Amino acid sequence: MTKLTLIPSQRYFGGLLGVKESVIASNAWLHATYVLPARVLAAAGVLFANDFLAAGLILPDVPVQEKVFIAKLCRVVGLETTFEAI
Repeated sequence: MTKLTLIPSQRYFGGLLGVKESVIASNAWLHATYVLPARVLAAAGVLFANDFLAAGLILPDVPVQEKVFIAKLCRVVGLETTFEAI
């Protein structure tokens, strides 16, 4: 399993790439003020899935109505989705 961590681009820039983890400066925090954070997290996962050669996403537990939306998003791009409590 590879982990993607997004950090605020207002304080950092660039990224740190490891074998099983990447830390990327992102403006996702800004988007999460307008769009539900679970959707922003899923979108970032979809964007980086190819870089990680991922077959699916494991996301923290989100509201039921968001699970349906996120599962559809992932299915469209051929990714499996798993939701789990942190």
